[in-house]
Amino acid sequence: MEEKLYRKHIIETGMGLQAVDGLKCSPFFVSQAQRYIEGEITLTELEEIIDAYYKNKHKEERT
Repeated sequence: MEEKLYRKHIIETGMGLQAVDGLKCSPFFVSQAQRYIEGEITLTELEEIIDAYYKNKHKEERT
């Protein structure tokens, strides 16, 4: 349980830093972050998923 609280703290800290800059996290990020909090994926996997999603999304917007 302590590990889950730590993962939640990491995500909430990141989301808070985004909010300070006036940014809002996307629903996709929130859903994937929840998977990390639950221990379904690692932080590295979360980063890879988010990077791939936005790279693909950026490609689609250019076409």
